[in-house]
Amino acid sequence: MLSGPVLVLAGALRVAPAGSAESVRWTAPQGCPDQAAMKEAVERYVGRPLSNEAIQAEGTMQRADNGRYRLALRLSVAAGDREERMLDDLDCAVLSDVAALMIAVAIDPEVAATALAEPPTEPVPRGSTPTGPALPEPASTEPRPSLTEPVEPVEPVEPVEPTPASKPEARMTIADASPTPPPSCRPGPSVFGRRGSRRPRCIALGVGPSLQWGSLPRVGPGLSAEATLLWPRVRLSAGGSFFWGAAAWVDADRELGGTIRLGTGELRGCGRLGWEPIEVPLCGGVQLGALHGRGVGIDVPRDDRLLWVAVIADAGLGWSPNRRFALRAQGGVAVPVLRQSFEIGGLGPVHELSVVGVQAGLFAEIRLP
Repeated sequence: MLSGPVLVLAGALRVAPAGSAESVRWTAPQGCPDQAAMKEAVERYVGRPLSNEAIQAEGTMQRADNGRYRLALRLSVAAGDREERMLDDLDCAVLSDVAALMIAVAIDPEVAATALAEPPTEPVPRGSTPTGPALPEPASTEPRPSLTEPVEPVEPVEPVEPTPASKPEARMTIADASPTPPPSCRPGPSVFGRRGSRRPRCIALGVGPSLQWGSLPRVGPGLSAEATLLWPRVRLSAGGSFFWGAAAWVDADRELGGTIRLGTGELRGCGRLGWEPIEVPLCGGVQLGALHGRGVGIDVPRDDRLLWVAVIADAGLGWSPNRRFALRAQGGVAVPVLRQSFEIGGLGPVHELSVVGVQAGLFAEIRLP
């Protein structure tokens, strides 16, 4: 698992005369393994108590703003060779254990094969300094070469930058970081005071049948669609509707008149009441569109368009069985800003807009991500 760092450290460091300074210097936040715990872990990997070693190891661990721990580990020898590593993980004990193994390998490269074959079962302890722990017996009874005795020269190994797949921090992130569950798309308590909560929780795409009365001569069916940004207590929607043509007549025999249809675009803002999975949106917004009329029963029929501008207010009731899907019924009023009418010259008005229109719809929503 740690073949990348082991090879680099084993080839980069050289044996040098022993010094008198402390071999391992360690700084970590409260609740993480301290200096004594780190020294004990290194001794466990090496298989003997530390004395005046040929290496100097200095580790500094800090907690980052995102909740992860970041470790700067520096290894050096009296000859001047130096190796530095930057690691990070959610668990400071994992980082401490990796650092202990890297220090042990720098002291004795044979530790690498032993540690990978038989990893220690006891993790680096958290908390205060342990009192009198017994060191485990070495895995092998064969005598190890002393650091002060001559050793056979080792062919230098060119330092190789580990691939992303072999970096300790990449492996630890995959193995130890638990996936964060996606946020709920349902209504809930407002969290605008928290970091990152100003972003929308979800995007909803809705479509469904709709009805209107007042803007057209009679109740007319239509089709509506909208895209919505969802926060815990707010909805912001942009959409459009099309209502099929309805006929209006100027004579009792219904021979002269016209067909009128309506197309609109709208912007709507809603407050989201309720608690998951039930939602009660209270909304207000504006509509902008066009009324299209065409004469019927006339020798030379004419097409005409009237601007449609209206203020809308409505309420709804929604139900979401899961975070991906919801059903919502919506109904309210549309008050046209411009009072206009369609007329046939010499015969009078075919249709005049009502003071207040009624609109309703039923939406099926798909919510992402």
